[in-house]
Amino acid sequence: MKFNTIDDLKAAGFEGFIPVAQLQTDSTAIPRTAGVYMVVYTGGKYARVSLPRYGRIL
Repeated sequence: MKFNTIDDLKAAGFEGFIPVAQLQTDSTAIPRTAGVYMVVYTGGKYARVSLPRYGRIL
């Protein structure tokens, strides 16, 4: 599967699409059940991701 757009994700059955900024102020929107979750970066060519649990930055 290739996901090039939000519409591709929606067509595959993903739903929700809540901005991280909103989740940072109201975590009640984060599901408490197991499932497949995805973080979508739409800000530019590359995102810098910090994984402090693993001690590295991608």
